[in-house]
Amino acid sequence: MSTRATFDPQEVEFMSEETMIKIVPLYDMDRIDLITGSIGPFTANESIAEVPLWIAMTLRKKGKCRVIQPDWLKAIQLRDTFEKEVASVSFASLPFHYLEIALLLLKFAGDDFEDQHLIRAKIEDIENFRHDKMKMGLRRISAVDGPMFGFVLNNISAMEINRNREFVCTSLHNLRQIDGANEEEEDEEEDEQANEEQDDDD
Repeated sequence: MSTRATFDPQEVEFMSEETMIKIVPLYDMDRIDLITGSIGPFTANESIAEVPLWIAMTLRKKGKCRVIQPDWLKAIQLRDTFEKEVASVSFASLPFHYLEIALLLLKFAGDDFEDQHLIRAKIEDIENFRHDKMKMGLRRISAVDGPMFGFVLNNISAMEINRNREFVCTSLHNLRQIDGANEEEEDEEEDEQANEEQDDDD
């Protein structure tokens, strides 16, 4: 029985919806009981509440809350993150579900955010640059004569892992084959050297 190498994008997005997001309730609301616990009650415009992303989206669609823009999703912070991506071979620190969260919040609560069009552009820039960085690094370590013997994958996100899982597995498989071939060649050279030394002794 075969298993899938990756999840559908919708499945990865679904996983992200448990991320806690800050909102400002616009109406008084009773406590909401969830499997994971309870949230609320909420008092209109008097407090900031932290709720799962899916609840924030539901309330926002009904006009019952305003979503507070996460610091990492502000335009100035995204510019800084992109600069760090360009300046380093490693990946900048972002939430594990940064891409899914950003796209969902922009879709359902974009009007609550400053510079939403700039945010969309910066998220796309970051996503594309990180994608190219990962592909380049993996190609280098999987090349037979590659100058790179390691590649740091810290801070990669859920969607990036999912999209590149098959390529990563193939690259690592190729690398293991190369290592195995090198070990066999070294063993053969050692055997030849040992035989030559034995012939000299005779």
